[in-house]
Amino acid sequence: MGKHERRVYLEAIRKRHRGAGRGDKGKILDEFCSVCGYQRKYAIRLLGSKLGKSPRRPGRPSQYNQAALLMV
Repeated sequence: MGKHERRVYLEAIRKRHRGAGRGDKGKILDEFCSVCGYQRKYAIRLLGSKLGKSPRRPGRPSQYNQAALLMV
């Protein structure tokens, strides 16, 4: 299973997991771990968190402006 397929599967399982009761959540988690090969704790974090890109760190400001870059 590739990275993209895991992401699609995660979205489908996440919807089921959020609407499930406590007993069913364990079964869904077991199924998810066996299909994707993730460890249980990592799968819990994936199912409980929001997916998205992490915010970009600001980093050091640029030393040159666009005009100076065109000359170089």
